[in-house]
This record gives sequence, C-alpha cells and structure tokens, in this order.
Amino acid sequence: MTKVLIVAPSAYPLGGVATWIDYLVRGLVARGWAVTVGLTAGRFHNVEAYLEQHPGLPCVEIFNPTGTREGRIRALMRTIIATRAQVVMGVNIIDTYEAVNRLRVEDHACGVRSLMTIHGIQPDYFEDVLRESRVLDGVVCTNRLAVEFARRSGVASERVHYAQYGVPQIAEPRRLAPDSKQAALRLAYVGRFESWQKRVFDLLPICNGLVERGVSFQLIMAGAGPDESELRQKLSDHTHAGRVLWLGSVPAQDMTAKVYRQADILINPSLWETGPIVVWEAMAHGLAVVSSRYVGSGREAALVDGVNCMLYDVGNIEHAVSSIAALADNSLRLRLISAGFDLLKLRYNQEASVFAWETAINRVLAQPPVPAFCANPQSSAGRLDRVLGVRFAESVRRVLRRKFEHDEPGGEWPHSYGARRFNEAQFWQEASQMDASVGETVFRS
Repeated sequence: MTKVLIVAPSAYPLGGVATWIDYLVRGLVARGWAVTVGLTAGRFHNVEAYLEQHPGLPCVEIFNPTGTREGRIRALMRTIIATRAQVVMGVNIIDTYEAVNRLRVEDHACGVRSLMTIHGIQPDYFEDVLRESRVLDGVVCTNRLAVEFARRSGVASERVHYAQYGVPQIAEPRRLAPDSKQAALRLAYVGRFESWQKRVFDLLPICNGLVERGVSFQLIMAGAGPDESELRQKLSDHTHAGRVLWLGSVPAQDMTAKVYRQADILINPSLWETGPIVVWEAMAHGLAVVSSRYVGSGREAALVDGVNCMLYDVGNIEHAVSSIAALADNSLRLRLISAGFDLLKLRYNQEASVFAWETAINRVLAQPPVPAFCANPQSSAGRLDRVLGVRFAESVRRVLRRKFEHDEPGGEWPHSYGARRFNEAQFWQEASQMDASVGETVFRS
C-alpha cells in the first residue's frame, strides 16, 4: 500500500482547493492508497477549525516551534518520516520540496517522491517551479494553460502532468418548464471577495446595467474575502433595495440548500481560474453559467459560448449584462443546463478527477526519483543565524524556546518564494496569447 502525504495550509478551510483535498483523499483511500493530510499549524493556521469543515480526514498537525524557515523544513521532515510517506504532495506550502530534498541528502537510500501541485496561474508559482525544478519528481496542474507554463519552467516534459478538478455528479439536472414565468432572475456569486483575480467590483456595474435594462433580479452573495467591506459599500444601494442578499461564508454541506437551490444563474467575472470548481458545482445543480473568458479557459476548452454557458470578455460589462438578460429565455437556459450537465459527466466529475490524480501519481512513481541536490545555504533569519549558522542556531532557538512571530498566514507558512521578477503586464499578455492560441481572446488589459 503506497503511503501519500498531502501537505496543505489549514488557514483556508473553505474554497476550491480545500474541497479538492477532501474528495481526493477519500477517493484515493477508497482505491487502496494510504493517504494522510499534513495540515500546517500556528497562529494563523487552525487545524481544529479546518477539520470542523472537513470532518473525518486522516490528518496530522505540522507545527513549527520557532517560526523560521529552518523550523518549517525540520517540521516537514519530521512529518514525512513519521508518516513513512513514499509520495509527498505539496499544496501551496513551498518549503515541502526542500524538506524532501534534505531527506534525500541525509539518506541516499530515501526514495520518497516530491510532487508540486499547481492551483493557480500566477508568475510567482512558476518561479517556484523553476527554482525547485532540480528536486521535483513531478508537477501536477489542474489547468491546461498551467501545464504549458510548467513545461517552460525547467521541469522535464515527462514530469509535468494534468489532472482536473471534479464535483459530485447529481443524477439529473433540475427540470425547468420552457414556458414558465418568474418574477425575477435569481443570480449567485460564490467565492472569494477579492478585486484583482476575482474582479468582484465588476458586480456593481453589472447590477447597475441590469437595473437600467429593466431586468428584475436578486443576487445572492456567498463568500468572504479581503475586499468584502468595500464591496458591501459599493453594492449598498442594491442591498437596501433588496436586490443583493449577503450570506457570508457558507459551509460546503450547506451550499446546495442555501445557494444552488435558490439560484438560476451563476456569475463568474474572474481574470484567471484553474477550474473553477464553483462553475462545475453550479452546472451540477442545474444553474446556467455566465462567465468571463478568464485566462485559463482557452486551453482547457471546456466552456463554449452559447452551448454550455454564456461567455463575455473579461471586464466587458455590457456583454455580461446582455448575457444575463438573455437567460430570461427559459429555452436558452434549458439548453445550457443540459449541455453543462453533459460536460460534467464527460470530464469534471469526482470519479474522473480522482482517476486522473491517481494516474499522475502512478506516473511519478514509475520514474526513478530525482537525485539529491545540495542546495545553497539558507539566508540568515537573524543575528543568531549569522553568529552560529542557520542549522545550529535553529537548535539553540528550540532549546531557548525563542520564536519569530508572523503577522499573516503567508509569513507563517509561505505559499511561494517567487519574487514576482517577471514583468506582470508581460506575463499576463503572454498568458492571454498562449490561452487564446487555441480559442478566443480571453483577456483585455
């Protein structure tokens, strides 16, 4: 029985990645794998709160007593040894790969594989791939465009794999009478309230445009995020008029009753996505989808305008409004709902997703492990490191119980060490061109 350790942050118990971990672990265990989730612990990483949202996961806590990078690496090494992992999958915990590499350096017979999972299309993630390419046995991406970027980042092509997200398959889509009438279109936004990637501020002009067209609607807002306060202020007039309903963060087990059964249309205005799981969930529950042509949608070649969804160019508010208004036509909504359901049956159900991830892991195991690599010494974390050296200083800190305190989750357990050295505008222009080379234009600056 192959032992797999999935290393992940506990700071984000809701959202697509946490949902993916939940069903992947249970799916692999059902297929005979021994899987443990290593959840990071700390001031901003609450393992107990995470497990409240995902009860029953086979889990160990990874705690760093000193707060330093050396402390994180040692904590990860201890966890890998304790779980006897043969495959270590990193999920947005960048120190995972140095921990695996150091075990190889210290024990040349150590055959543990390191596997980086990519859940985003961001320049710093691919800087990480480039920097860690000498120690990675595999990279698995959840989006075809991310696969192309990973292949350009120094990892041998045969070590880069694709495995999609999936959602539970409902027996059949919700029925809708073609000629039925309703007082208002019921819309939903589900996800992080964040302005850059998720473009939630586009929801204000979309709502304004619907009002100007005389379209009666109610928008359900399910989620939370860093721009929530400003978003609530922007949408306050629509909230007071009863057109916007705020639900806050909705636990996964309540999404069907509180959101999907209460809505007809999902809105996804994102700049980029690697799924998104929320779109597949909406399709599974019989919602029509109105989405931007986000970066990542082109090479994935799943969403087809007028066939299984309505698409508009990122930021094109007028087209977004007209797409939503067109869905007052129940016959059009029925066609989209049916085609979306077919897409899930073919590609984005959980059984297909677990099979794809299992296949990727097996391909990594079928190749010889990459050789141990003696990395450059770490930079100093403070005066003690400069005087005693990083590793000895770490041992002294543990004896003295000295600890660095961080002020945010990404400092406590970093997702990336990418310095965003890439020119941002150039990266997104290249990403757009790569994605559009197999489809339509997906991004406008």
